[in-house]
Amino acid sequence: MPMMTSSHLKLLSQLLAKKGVEIFVIIPTNLQYGRMGGREFTE
Repeated sequence: MPMMTSSHLKLLSQLLAKKGVEIFVIIPTNLQYGRMGGREFTE
């Protein structure tokens, strides 16, 4: 039974905001180089 408090949501949104920046940079980069078979940017 998951309990979501406002502090949890605040923490989550901060985390997502931080991760969101990484995601928006990393995913297009991975897609771009993935087509060429490059693995340098794959974590």
